[in-house]
Amino acid sequence: MNDYFIKKFFTLDKFILISIITLLEHLFGGVIMRGFIPNELMNAIYDKIYLDLEVHILNSKLHKAEDKGMKDNAEYLNKLILDVIAQRREVSHYLHKNGVKIQEPIEDTDGEFITYKYSVSINGGYNEGQIRFWRCAIRNNLQERMNKYFKKGVYSEREYLHDLQ
Repeated sequence: MNDYFIKKFFTLDKFILISIITLLEHLFGGVIMRGFIPNELMNAIYDKIYLDLEVHILNSKLHKAEDKGMKDNAEYLNKLILDVIAQRREVSHYLHKNGVKIQEPIEDTDGEFITYKYSVSINGGYNEGQIRFWRCAIRNNLQERMNKYFKKGVYSEREYLHDLQ
């Protein structure tokens, strides 16, 4: 009888662990393979990855606005870029202070996934890990993150994109 409860306990524990991993994958859009790394550092790694992508998107929108001759939009985008770069600098400083290095992204052969490898120096050694993102999940998360810049700004992103066309 005790063996039955022990088996039930361990299967429940595995189920909970798998559920937590699945929840993290859905929340962050990536498959996480890591050693022991504090959650604060993992959140900073995600922020760094997404802030780099946000800067790239805002720069491309700035160039399109300058080509179309929209000076007001270009000024607003320039301020946004400076704010995002300041956030990225803070996150990069925090990661550097804690010994985290993020490598350049690696695209899979099918082009559907992107892998970011990172290493963290802990107790004189290195813990390495990787995060594998699905492109559609990155795009969805970036749209949500970019909406915060355009809802409170001069006008919404939909109006902005309409003006660029």
